[in-house]
Order: sequence, then C-alpha cells, then structure tokens
Amino acid sequence: MKVLAIILGSVLLIVAARGTEVDSVSGNGDGQGFWNLVYLDASAKQIWTWTLAVVVIGLFGFIKPIQPIADGILVLMVVALLVSSKQGKDFFTQIEEFVGAPTV
Repeated sequence: MKVLAIILGSVLLIVAARGTEVDSVSGNGDGQGFWNLVYLDASAKQIWTWTLAVVVIGLFGFIKPIQPIADGILVLMVVALLVSSKQGKDFFTQIEEFVGAPTV
C-alpha cells in the first residue's frame, strides 16, 4: 500500500510540475489533460466490472484453504486482460507493431 501511495504521489507531482492537469500540453486549451483522462477511464463500465471481480476474488484470497485457488484465478484474470482484444487488436499484434515500429 505504501508503494501505491508513493507511485500515485509521484504521478500527481509530475502532472502538477508539467501543468498538464487540464490540458495535454500546458495552456493549449484542448481539455485532454490528466483529470479528463482519469474521468473517462473511471466512467467506463468495463473498468468497474474488472475492479469488482478483482476485489471479490481478492477477498476469497483471505480464506486460507482456498487462497491458492484465488491466486490462480487472479493470474488467469491478468492473462485475460493482456490477451483480450482492445480496439480490434489483440495484445500480441500490438507488441508486434511496437517492436516493428521504426525509431525516430
């Protein structure tokens, strides 16, 4: 939990230092800054479904006899998130495009 707080604090510090809370580039007026992106992600139905699933399975992980099963299901969920199709492209296609992209 401490690591998560440090990461979140670092992200907020960087965003504030760059002045990109509201705009993607400080002062350009596009409204595509950090808070807008967080709002768009949080308003998506899919993120709440995945979050609820992780919380429920995590709660089952506190029951000692079924903890290995809950851990296995969490691993399967992470794999499913990585492999699932996003905007018509699967994870491996995106990796191939990233690796094959020319460097600038």
